[in-house]
Amino acid sequence: FAADGAALQACAAGGALTIQCTAVACPVFTSGYNLASGCKCLPGLNGTIVPTTVAPSYYNGICSQVPCPANSRGASVFSGCTCNTNGAVTPTTTAPFYVSTCT
Repeated sequence: FAADGAALQACAAGGALTIQCTAVACPVFTSGYNLASGCKCLPGLNGTIVPTTVAPSYYNGICSQVPCPANSRGASVFSGCTCNTNGAVTPTTTAPFYVSTCT
């Protein structure tokens, strides 16, 4: 949660301390409502997002691209892999972050 800047200014000016918190949205390439409720990397991405109290992002972590598995081609599992002959690559949220039936 991020403290409301106006509340901090009022305190600095000698006013009463009232802190308004605003939920911080989950970062790009994640799912979830906000950092407080939890954010998870999208299927096909590897990583962890951990809430912090440090501005400006209020989180640590990153969601990284996973390379296409053996017998497939493409930029990454997240952006899509095509099997060299038969099968499919399906992104998941658990290691190795895909299910492959490529032959």
